[in-house]
Amino acid sequence: MRSRGSAARAGTEWGLRLLILALLAGYLVHALRVRYRGASLDGEIIEREVEGFHARVVQHECDHLDGILYPQRMTDHRLLVFLEELQRHPIDLAAFLAEKSAG
Repeated sequence: MRSRGSAARAGTEWGLRLLILALLAGYLVHALRVRYRGASLDGEIIEREVEGFHARVVQHECDHLDGILYPQRMTDHRLLVFLEELQRHPIDLAAFLAEKSAG
């Protein structure tokens, strides 16, 4: 079984992710809803379609299984910042996305 199954992409959303060891934070896009399939320890087939927080957790854990850290998923590394800087200078994500789509 591949760790990243088929994704039912009804849309995407931006979310803040933290890499605590490096004290970094970054925004990235992820699917709002995903479908996954696997097997339990007893060999029973598990098939689910989830959304919201559960979908984010599944994507995050699949990335771990594939050896991927969230900065590798980021499409714009200008949104990768040290936590201390983010606390001092919060990112206005709406303004950033509006500027990006205008340019």
